[in-house]
Amino acid sequence: MKVFLVVKIYSEEIVVRINEVNQKNQVKPVHIFDWFQHVKTTHSSKAGYPLTELISKNLTWVIARYRINIEKYPQWMDKIKISTWRVPERNNLVPREFIIENENNEIIIRATSSLKLIDLNAKKIISPSKQFPLYPTYDKRAVKDDFPPLNEPDKTDYKKHFGIRRQDLDINGHVNNTLYIQWALETIPDKIFENYSVYELEAAFLQEVFYNEKIVSIAQADKNMGFLHRVSEKTNDKTFALLSTKWKESKYF
Repeated sequence: MKVFLVVKIYSEEIVVRINEVNQKNQVKPVHIFDWFQHVKTTHSSKAGYPLTELISKNLTWVIARYRINIEKYPQWMDKIKISTWRVPERNNLVPREFIIENENNEIIIRATSSLKLIDLNAKKIISPSKQFPLYPTYDKRAVKDDFPPLNEPDKTDYKKHFGIRRQDLDINGHVNNTLYIQWALETIPDKIFENYSVYELEAAFLQEVFYNEKIVSIAQADKNMGFLHRVSEKTNDKTFALLSTKWKESKYF
């Protein structure tokens, strides 16, 4: 008989590793999203809904939106606690929340996301509450956001090109969404990246990316250290993701 952990808020404590920080001794944003992916998947497994079971039923979770607010970046060897919980679904979409706390129990990072449960056979969104009626939820938002549409860049100030490697593919056979974020951040000019850090990031994931596709990532700058990003396919200009980022001087972190 299997025994599952029914907990509304799931937490893990970790120590930041050397490979997870950049030259400013700040955690790379992509690793924050890796942590989120790990804790949400572990939470589901402990609640009795492991990813392997979903795959056997031809179901999968797809992240539609993310928003993250960073007050302070964890550094190498910092001990932090990452917590996550699922909010009751809204119109078949499931908000999932995240917070990261430091050793003093201060919240240094808040994030919210919106997920869709996809029936891979029917290729449509289905109700998570009908599939997982006993999944524990907690009706509190870490970041209040109704996820309005993100604006597209209307000009190209910066551009980078990328190819898809085999190691970029995840368990579902397509590119993990953390890479979309990495592609967007790579367009930031060196002078800004070296002296500034992103403190707010929003992302809308619109299409899957598969092996051998050619990626173009563009960014448009504004006058307030903000950027609009678009990740698309080089050949047919299909939009994979839209993002926005806001930056401030690294000394404030």
